[in-house]
Amino acid sequence: MSQLLLRAGALALLASTLSPAWAQAPRPSVVIPRWTALAPLEGAGPAVRGLEASVASPNTISAWSSAGVLRSDDRGESWSRQCPWPDEVTTRPQVAVSPADPNRIVAANPVTGSMLVTRDGGASWLAPAVPPTGGYFMRLSFDPFDPDVLFAGSVDGVWKSEDGGTTFSQSLATSTEISFLKVARHNRLRVTALVSGVGVTKSEDGGATWEPQGNVPAAGTILSFAMDDRDTNRMLFGGTNLHLTEDGGQTWTAIPAPSEGFDMVAFDPMRPGRILAGLREVALMISDDLGANWTIVRGPEIDPIGANPFALLCPSSHPDLLIVGGRGGLARSTDAGVQFTRTNGGLGAFANVESVAIHPIDPDHIVAKTGGSAFVSTDGGLSWTESSSGPSFTGTDIVADPAIPGRFWAGTLGIVNGSVQLWRSNDGGFTFAPLPQSFPYYFWNLAVASNGVLFGAGSGLLRSTDGGDTFVNTGLPASWVWDVAVSPADPMVLWANSGSTVYRSTDGAMTWIPATTSPTPTVRGLHAHPTDPSICYATVPTFIDGGESLWVTMDGGDHWKSVPTGIRNGWEVHALSAYPGVVLVGQTIEAGIWYLTGNGRDARRSDRGPDSTVSGFTSSGRRVLAATSGSGVHIMR
Repeated sequence: MSQLLLRAGALALLASTLSPAWAQAPRPSVVIPRWTALAPLEGAGPAVRGLEASVASPNTISAWSSAGVLRSDDRGESWSRQCPWPDEVTTRPQVAVSPADPNRIVAANPVTGSMLVTRDGGASWLAPAVPPTGGYFMRLSFDPFDPDVLFAGSVDGVWKSEDGGTTFSQSLATSTEISFLKVARHNRLRVTALVSGVGVTKSEDGGATWEPQGNVPAAGTILSFAMDDRDTNRMLFGGTNLHLTEDGGQTWTAIPAPSEGFDMVAFDPMRPGRILAGLREVALMISDDLGANWTIVRGPEIDPIGANPFALLCPSSHPDLLIVGGRGGLARSTDAGVQFTRTNGGLGAFANVESVAIHPIDPDHIVAKTGGSAFVSTDGGLSWTESSSGPSFTGTDIVADPAIPGRFWAGTLGIVNGSVQLWRSNDGGFTFAPLPQSFPYYFWNLAVASNGVLFGAGSGLLRSTDGGDTFVNTGLPASWVWDVAVSPADPMVLWANSGSTVYRSTDGAMTWIPATTSPTPTVRGLHAHPTDPSICYATVPTFIDGGESLWVTMDGGDHWKSVPTGIRNGWEVHALSAYPGVVLVGQTIEAGIWYLTGNGRDARRSDRGPDSTVSGFTSSGRRVLAATSGSGVHIMR
């Protein structure tokens, strides 16, 4: 396989030097590599974003995740994957599972608006014969007792199906998108929609007619929404802050909270006054008095799943049961949240791996970052050992220090005890500990130069020349920095970006020069060429800004040009030093890996790749690894 890749790379380099006329001639076939999963990361799981309890079978719970639909038939004590996602709906779809029949599932692509429905638990999927229009960012909700009745929210209103998703008709027309949609558990005729920029609109007759209820206060982005099943006039939304209404949306009250950013909120159906909230990157919070006082829940089992849940379930059939799902899988409490047990047994093959790094000297030594934990392999991925770390180890980026073998770094977005933390391991990743000092900047992405200088990108760009003991601001003129890349060939050459402006430095980040022409869309990822300090790649998720997904500079950052590959929603890019001319691209919401040669003229999607999205690449010589959101770590063969 290595010889085939080398031959493909040589042909690609040769093609880039020949005339345009030759470039239009038939190209030689390129061998697309096969990707093979390494051993399961036992203890880790896929990222879980939704939970639903069955009303027909009280012990059955469904979860939708980055690996597909998960199912438990023992009240969340153990789980298995019921089915993967079909390609048409991506690996992060909008999902609804019927409470009346867990084999009835609808999944919608939040970008294209395409929808698929299954009646047999995922064995087969069909598109609606008459789908909703409007498409984007659809919200889905089944009637709790009738699996044939389904509501879908889109950018132009609410749509209803009475035949299980085969045909839809418009129930409510709006000029803005439906942010959230809920059918009341104890009154199936009551349907509540949160209309973006407008407020709460409610139907009391199953969607036949609708009445506006009130405005939602201007409180930043709304990320989560909950309705109290005991009293549907009581609702809660979370985003930057928390707001509560007890009169159906007529008036709202801000709820004080220890911090900001709530990806999930819920009411406990058996405990009046109890609300639960997932505080981003930090913890699960529980209040027994509608938010007047809070208890922050963290511990040795809930922290490894990412501390803050994306999904919460308090089934009314089991009053003390609480299940949470986060970036690292699932945890379960049988005492109403006092203690938790991780329930990822058997899900390690579907782990959400957010980043992966290889030891600079020993290519068999691999460290993989999951939701709130990390795993180490010293045998090339044949087996894994979970790292030891403290609470809120929730960063998304992990890098190996090329100057100090055995040192690994991990950033974090979480605010712990009022400060941002940076994590460091000095023993090959087996233990991670936060640096003792606090920082005024987030560490969204990290990069380490070959001379050991550490850079952290986030709300600014920081530089440390003493192993993280002290940091200084590099003076990059940007309030938010998405990424930073250091040339492996020259530690003084760097790239960093804020929005669509890409800056370069040739003196180790002492001074910065903006590109003469930057990529027109917003750049999310940068990758420096492994051997040529004048080349850098940029990726763009085109669902945000449109346009081409891959960009490159060949002149040290002065000018950037798009690479017309046809790839949508590129997020991760990696040029291979062992295979000249070969570039890998992973997408943010679509599964698979793209394989580029000929400076991007040949772009092929591997049909032998992982069935989930790629969250990161790393390589050492001919060993090339991909971290995936729902199928562990893969190696290129």
